[in-house]
Amino acid sequence: MHHALPAVGTDLGAIPDFVIEDQTGYRVRVGDVDGLTRVLDGLLSAPEEMQRLGQNALKLARERYTWEKVGSRLGAHFREALAEAATSV
Repeated sequence: MHHALPAVGTDLGAIPDFVIEDQTGYRVRVGDVDGLTRVLDGLLSAPEEMQRLGQNALKLARERYTWEKVGSRLGAHFREALAEAATSV
């Protein structure tokens, strides 16, 4: 995504948070080799679509997924968890 390329993934874990269907890329079912092949073939044969999705992916990556932004969110979660743990003792 940081290289202005569309993302292709599955619905596992946090992937749906950044692989937004027809905005930043496409998702396929886990194990769906034919679906993955169709998506990749479709992207490779549509450079304008790849560019559109890639630009959207880059924008989202810069907004949400820099080391600073991810680190800040993780730090906030850790501080909250530690504060909760300290009050429950």
